[in-house]
Amino acid sequence: MTVLAIVSDNPGVGKTALCAVLARYVEDIGKKAVVYKPIVPNQDSDVAIYQNLLGQDLNGVKTVDGSPVQSLSEIQTSAIKLENENDLLIVEISSSINDEDSKTLVETLAAKVISVIGYRSDLKPSELVATGDIYSDKLVGLLVNGRTRYKDYQTQTELISETNKAGICSLGVIPEDSRLLSVTVADIIEQLNGRIITEIEETDRLVERFLVGGMGLDSGVDYFGLLDSKAVIVRGDRPDIQMAALQTPTDCLILTKGIEPIEYVLYEAEEQGVPIVMVDPDTMPTMELLSTIQDRAIFNHPDKLMRFGELLREHVDIGVIMSSVGLDTPG
Repeated sequence: MTVLAIVSDNPGVGKTALCAVLARYVEDIGKKAVVYKPIVPNQDSDVAIYQNLLGQDLNGVKTVDGSPVQSLSEIQTSAIKLENENDLLIVEISSSINDEDSKTLVETLAAKVISVIGYRSDLKPSELVATGDIYSDKLVGLLVNGRTRYKDYQTQTELISETNKAGICSLGVIPEDSRLLSVTVADIIEQLNGRIITEIEETDRLVERFLVGGMGLDSGVDYFGLLDSKAVIVRGDRPDIQMAALQTPTDCLILTKGIEPIEYVLYEAEEQGVPIVMVDPDTMPTMELLSTIQDRAIFNHPDKLMRFGELLREHVDIGVIMSSVGLDTPG
């Protein structure tokens, strides 16, 4: 069987992103790939993500409570069927099961393994080496994801170098990226219990940053022009600040205090294709509500799939991954 299992040390470190991007990469080189997640904890959104981003129907996936492998024979039967229909079967192994059950599942599927490790400032080489102890010769290599800014040299010299010396292959280190941490306008509306008042209702667009409009010494255009892919939070009775924001790349205006904008601002926003979201709280309470919006930044958007694919090609040795499962990469 041509099976590649993706495991991780913790949830939310990029395992689903890697599975989706690898599946798309295999399709782009003219082969067929499918992602299979045989153990799905309750409230897990990954099935919907694969259906949305890859257009696949995950037959055989069952929802369980995060307990160990429910039926190895059933999983093996489903995997064999999927492998026979595709050039590569990518299996996402839930981090809700323990290492021993994960190892058993890998052995049952005769899979090669890639381990995704979420970057932390206190991450030790011994933690990476431990992955090799679990999966032994099944391990293709490990990938560190979400390396923070300015930590590249330290990561390479103190973490990856020591791991390589221990005989564990490092496939690459992917840096943290604001596009992957972004939320949609729909997420903002739900978080703030807001409402759109423009005819523009493009709630699927991504927002990477938030800026607050207020008094300052610099012109509004200079201030708002510092950042792209942003939402601007401003009181509804400040058309001067609203217009300044609309003269720069802005994905969403959030107007506070429940005050509707003047007609000209509304017209200009619709001309620029910028949705306006109205909320009842004042600016500071609105910012407090947005402090936890990062929890909504899941990997379920075509732009995130494209961006992670770019990062993977730039920072990861995809050739090693493909050769481990018998697939050739373009020259």
